[in-house]
Amino acid sequence: MLIWLPLLASATWFALAFNPATYDFAVSGFLDRREYTFTEMATVGCFLAASVAAAILAFRHWRDRKDSFIAILFIGFAATAFLVAMEEVQWGQPILGYDIPGFIEGGNRQNEMTLHNLEGMHGKAGRFYMVFCIAALTLSLPRVWLLSDNLWSAVKSPKALLPIVLLILLMALLKVYAEIFENPFKPIQPIRWTTEIAELLIAYWCVAYIVIKLIELRGKERKRASSA
Repeated sequence: MLIWLPLLASATWFALAFNPATYDFAVSGFLDRREYTFTEMATVGCFLAASVAAAILAFRHWRDRKDSFIAILFIGFAATAFLVAMEEVQWGQPILGYDIPGFIEGGNRQNEMTLHNLEGMHGKAGRFYMVFCIAALTLSLPRVWLLSDNLWSAVKSPKALLPIVLLILLMALLKVYAEIFENPFKPIQPIRWTTEIAELLIAYWCVAYIVIKLIELRGKERKRASSA
């Protein structure tokens, strides 16, 4: 149920946003206020939870010296999730009120304390989503012979998460389309405002992925203990 809930919610939003009669109801919030919204805070919460859970997962792999490389991978996952969470809230600058470093403020298209809005990266959210989808889909594929069974079983993505990845892929393709082409028709404009929902789904996938990996590892540890 937890896997299908975000898909149902996203499908409902798409149905409302692409219907001219309900367009304003579904999209006005994203047009009027883009920062520190409920959606954005939920995204940050999921990314932070994924970061903490990934750090715990890395530590538990590190205890087994044979899994030190796997631990390093999940440390990288934790660091990336934390970085994205901080980018979402502009590293707390609007709340803390500290001065934005000149080299960031000068090249930032939105005058924010963020890296993803620097010249060259701003307005390319769809490309970042595509990179995530490629990585997530790769983790859903059968094991490549170059990788050990132990490594692949530790990092492979559960098939239950595949519907979420496919929905994010759809949003990514729509986003890339909107970044490349100008479309004057109003019902198509929600394409430009799927960013917040796509990022929430990515964050949701991340925390679900790590929680499932923790559950799987716990099962393996119990199996080892019982057979010892």
